[in-house]
Amino acid sequence: EARQLANLINSGSLPVKMTEIYSNVVSAEFGLNAFTVTAFAGLLGILGVALFMILVYRLPGIISALMLVLYIFVTMLIYNSMGGVFTLPGIAALVLGVGMTVDANVITFERIKDELLLGRSLRTAFDEGHHLAWRTIFDSQFTTFIAAFLMYMYGTGAVKGFATMLMVTIFSTLMINVFFVKFLLGLLVKSGKFDDKKPYFGVKNEHVPDVSKGEEKKYFGWFVNVDFVKISKGFILGSIAVLTAGLIFGIVNFAQGKGLLNLGIDFTSGTKLTINSMATIDEEGLINNLNDAGLSQFQIQFSGDKVAYVTTGEILDRTEIETIGQSMLTNYGLEMNDSVVTPVVGNELIRNAIILSLLAWLFIMLFITIRFEFDYAFATILALVHDIFIVFAVFAVLRLEFNVELIAVLLAIIGYSVDDTIVIFDRIRENVNAFGTRHISKEAYRKIVNESLQATVQRSLYNTITTLIPIVFLIGLGSRAIFNFNFAMLVGLIAGSYSSIFIAAQFWFWVRINRKPKVVKAKAKKKSNEPEEMVIFGIND
Repeated sequence: EARQLANLINSGSLPVKMTEIYSNVVSAEFGLNAFTVTAFAGLLGILGVALFMILVYRLPGIISALMLVLYIFVTMLIYNSMGGVFTLPGIAALVLGVGMTVDANVITFERIKDELLLGRSLRTAFDEGHHLAWRTIFDSQFTTFIAAFLMYMYGTGAVKGFATMLMVTIFSTLMINVFFVKFLLGLLVKSGKFDDKKPYFGVKNEHVPDVSKGEEKKYFGWFVNVDFVKISKGFILGSIAVLTAGLIFGIVNFAQGKGLLNLGIDFTSGTKLTINSMATIDEEGLINNLNDAGLSQFQIQFSGDKVAYVTTGEILDRTEIETIGQSMLTNYGLEMNDSVVTPVVGNELIRNAIILSLLAWLFIMLFITIRFEFDYAFATILALVHDIFIVFAVFAVLRLEFNVELIAVLLAIIGYSVDDTIVIFDRIRENVNAFGTRHISKEAYRKIVNESLQATVQRSLYNTITTLIPIVFLIGLGSRAIFNFNFAMLVGLIAGSYSSIFIAAQFWFWVRINRKPKVVKAKAKKKSNEPEEMVIFGIND
């Protein structure tokens, strides 16, 4: 198809004049090396997640680890059958998907542990745990799918590749790590061989209350005595401090003409050259070589000793790039990579980024309002805005380059943060519904929030760990070409994890205790001399 299109263009069959508005050239050495190191880092990340699941959940963890192998196989099979191209962000999405797909297992296994710790039999705990977990898993995965679908519809290039892999990951999660794990674990549970072996499911026998002897049923965990409402103020102040620092650094840089953020050429237009060297690159020597090759106005950023990124606001033509490339090849022994973007593309990317974010917030808010209530949805969006601005603030302070691929990161963070928030809100809703239609006092709401968080924060922490393990390996061992991509993901995942606890849940609590009860007039009596009745309904009517 490419040859046919080239022949049509060369033969003049297309009655249009074509102008280059975007080009990206990657040398074979750079691409092969980046793919190899990123794939190796991803493999170590997957093994790390599997080991974590086995250590924490024992027998269910072993089944989860086995399912990870099947997950990788099925995901790559589907992706290949679709004709997908493996880009570096695509590989990152595959590895990130490993952490996200075991989140479904974590939710289910923790629910089973909860039931076992309440004194249930193994079979009852298994059935009840899967039943209670399914709704949470579906809601959380669907919100991630919303973000991925919007990325695919409005994204370009690497963003589309990331979105496609993320959607395939969600499908694989629901089909394999939910139903298949349930099937295999169910076979072991129903065999009856593990009825008295609850430690095989990560539960110590001495922790299980004996209901027949009248022992009190209660939850166990690391955070059962933590007052989350009380300590949330410190975390909120911490977020304010980070956001303030980012704003100050942004304003200072803007005053110096550098811009609030260090936007890449994807947004500002220009040319980016990646210089690869067999030996250590000397900055002064590189500047002299670039000047000799005809480049005058540029910025240099190093990634290690042998890779340098040269950025200029000039849109270099192909002849100029080839002249510089030949000079770099002569001086450093490796081919140069280049990327050229015109203002047309930069403006379109900015517009698409804004549209993507607004649409993601709108659809997620609508979905959560339908599944929960509006105050849950508004608290979730507040946490999402917090997470995104935390990433902006960190990038403003560190002056890291913000490029088009980070749009995919922001949308992935949106999906992940909502995933974590829904797990917590699902438990809050469950506890609120336990009150029925009675009026709920401020202290009762405080107790609901604290007990809900005490029961879910440990699994939220596990979810974060299983997602961060692959990201840490990708940052430490993966290609430097996607360092900013992975670092933004790391910052966003950490922010998304604690914002679900200390931003979303606490804001929901604040709204609830300040919301006035509904007052509804009763139907008028037939006799006019009878007094009019006022019926006051509780907050949760």
